[in-house]
Amino acid sequence: FSMPEAAPLPLILSLSKDVIAPMGFYVYILRCSDGSYYTGHTDQMEARLVAHQSGQISGYTSERLPVKLAFPEELSSRDDAFRRERQIKGWSRPKKKR
Repeated sequence: FSMPEAAPLPLILSLSKDVIAPMGFYVYILRCSDGSYYTGHTDQMEARLVAHQSGQISGYTSERLPVKLAFPEELSSRDDAFRRERQIKGWSRPKKKR
């Protein structure tokens, strides 16, 4: 006698902060065409980079195209990514360059 193979359970995502979502969060530094740096955070690094590079995100980077990813860092939570972004924004330009 053999048991039938069980169907996989559906993946259910929650927007609750109490549930850990199966995704990473990122803080990143972009180097702009004028040599300045932009720091941000996201949970969709590739999509955010494409949006910055295409000018879809209005503001600082859209006025300094092209931009290039200088530094990405993956973190385990949105709060950690936000805290790291604030820390990096406090750095001097030479420190960001390093």
